[in-house]
Amino acid sequence: MVGLRLPPQAFGQLEYPTSPEAVFEEDVTRHYQAHLQRRRQMRPPEEYQPVTDDEWAEFEAHFDKRKVELGTCGRPYATPCIHEHACVRCPLLNVDPRMLHRLDDIENDLIARRQRAGDEGWQGEIEGIDLTLGFLRGKRTDVKRRLRRSPISGSPQVPPTQLANLRQRLVNCVGQLLARVALAS
Repeated sequence: MVGLRLPPQAFGQLEYPTSPEAVFEEDVTRHYQAHLQRRRQMRPPEEYQPVTDDEWAEFEAHFDKRKVELGTCGRPYATPCIHEHACVRCPLLNVDPRMLHRLDDIENDLIARRQRAGDEGWQGEIEGIDLTLGFLRGKRTDVKRRLRRSPISGSPQVPPTQLANLRQRLVNCVGQLLARVALAS
């Protein structure tokens, strides 16, 4: 098996007795790509139309919409926010380290709101604020842990021809996805 091995520091898991590894199995990918090629040969060619500029623009716009005040939302393409934009509570939020000061502002506001809720006897509100404070503090801890980690040296270089091939495969996949969505409608 040929793979990419990352040091345990990349995962912030120094306390484990054995080092965790991220392994990318080439034979699994090769078999999956062969499976996709066989499936494509069985399907009518009209299902594999080239992606239009509008479709590509829509796909790229999705990633612009993932940018939120505190960082980036990790939700998949063409999916709505299932947490109703309660980003601090959402596990898909990746907080930008430059926004740590905003987490402090939000925490101070939540503490003031919790005090008022306690004064007013709003037990349900206190429960919700405590939950949000827990998520917020967890996100702050995650960001600080990421900042302490040393960057992984020797990041892989992708040749321009391979990058063009990857982009074309992505375009084909998006086209297939859009065709399936159109058929389902």
